[in-house]
Amino acid sequence: MAIRIKSVQELKRHLNRYLDTLQNRPLFVAKNKLVKAVLLDIADYYSILDELEDLHGLLQNLLNFDRSLAGDGVTNRLSALMLTKEGD
Repeated sequence: MAIRIKSVQELKRHLNRYLDTLQNRPLFVAKNKLVKAVLLDIADYYSILDELEDLHGLLQNLLNFDRSLAGDGVTNRLSALMLTKEGD
């Protein structure tokens, strides 16, 4: 699947056309030749959110299970990483 990058100006000129193609693949939007945003189909967005929630839950379960076994250095590092990310 080819990555699609369009300028803000191009997106403004053909917004309706690009919105109709989002179910096929996301569209990266560039401003001053730097990608600044990604447009994606709303179903894809919710799918990504669901996957992240599932992964977060799995990681929490893993950490809780490992803690119940007295834990080790890996658990401590994972816990520290999660606390850091949740604080962002």
